[in-house]
Amino acid sequence: MKVVLSILSILWLMGVTVIQGRPAKEKKNEFKLENVRYFDFEKNSFSNPVDIEIINGKLHSILPNSSGLEIASYVLPGFCDTSVHLGFNSVGGLMDEKSGKLALSSFLAHGFTHLISQNPTPWMKKLESDIQRGKISSPEIRYTGKIIISKTKEYPELPGDLYYQGSNREEILAEVLSQIESKQKIINLYHRYYPGNDFFFDSVLIHDIDVLTQSEKVRLEVTGFTDRVAIYDAIRAGVFRIKDPIFSDDFTSLPVELRNKLIWTPGFYLYRSLGFQNDEERVKEFDSIATNSLFFKLYYRESASIYSGDLVSENLLKARENYSNFIGVLKNDPGILDRIYLGSGAGHFLLFPGVSGLEEYRIYYEVSGDPAAALRTMTVNSCSLVDGYSGTIQLGKEANLVLYKEDPLRTSDSIYKIENIILKGKLIESKQVESKSKVKSKK
Repeated sequence: MKVVLSILSILWLMGVTVIQGRPAKEKKNEFKLENVRYFDFEKNSFSNPVDIEIINGKLHSILPNSSGLEIASYVLPGFCDTSVHLGFNSVGGLMDEKSGKLALSSFLAHGFTHLISQNPTPWMKKLESDIQRGKISSPEIRYTGKIIISKTKEYPELPGDLYYQGSNREEILAEVLSQIESKQKIINLYHRYYPGNDFFFDSVLIHDIDVLTQSEKVRLEVTGFTDRVAIYDAIRAGVFRIKDPIFSDDFTSLPVELRNKLIWTPGFYLYRSLGFQNDEERVKEFDSIATNSLFFKLYYRESASIYSGDLVSENLLKARENYSNFIGVLKNDPGILDRIYLGSGAGHFLLFPGVSGLEEYRIYYEVSGDPAAALRTMTVNSCSLVDGYSGTIQLGKEANLVLYKEDPLRTSDSIYKIENIILKGKLIESKQVESKSKVKSKK
């Protein structure tokens, strides 16, 4: 049976098999992408036109294309987002099953095949069996345990499904041990120093937690909320997996040998969005995203407008100054991209699934002027934290690919122009009403 498949104008939520590029032969558990260029990270450029054969979900062969056609499609490895919050729905509420399904589709629609999220919520546990049976298309998700945070006057009570709040050292260490015993592989501490509280993390406690996690081969992460004390506490404790931005002065004051150990997830887009001066600027931002992403336009644009007024800050000037300071690190040291691991914070207020990840990438691209290095942050770098996936296109490995009709690195916006997704060796097709693409088959 020969299947002739048209190029999609948009990515759909889920559906039947589709292919981008020239007509491809398809058998059960086997198909070929013909006349495509894939990104080669060793050369930092796209390959010459090739044919990629996928069998039983894995990349079986990559051979030169002999058609002689100059125009070819483009292939990137699936993207990884190392910091998402599937407990929250991006408009200030808790995620439920309906918004959760939409979020999973949105991540895929924007090229993210692998995620690291906080503790799974009850709705996600309900969906897991459907995902495993292939009823729902979903990125591969790895979870941290409950986020561990000290109980303070600023945060007296947080949702118990998502957070553990400790009032003393013994309670914190007991929770860490409990998560280790429950086979958690990632432990996430939220640390910010607030004067006047009876208990808070310090470098000694963080070091003791790190000793426990290292003995069990568990990864420890510290979210520092841009706070100098918190970031220095983590680094003094020997923990270099840091989330959230670092002020330029704080960064440059670190010895080079310590900077070079950082595994840093800055989350610039969150802090950029806090600096919009008024609703008009925010509307302009959402209109721009809607131009690039039909998925966002159809499913999130309206809710973004409804809730945008709540984000007007009393400290806009300070927010803008802070963002400019954070970006200064990247401007002054573009090489820091080698140590940046993309984490979008999707789920936080008005940080939408998949969209916030691509907007984070666009900041790296535009500030550094280095598309390949920006791409590396959400593939090779971020995917190194995911079991079994390298964020590269390798023979014998699972096929997780993002397909484009045109060069996705030509401009920062081009990354949005996705034609198809291959997830675990399966092609994903859309069911969006505005699509006119059809699948034709011959016997």
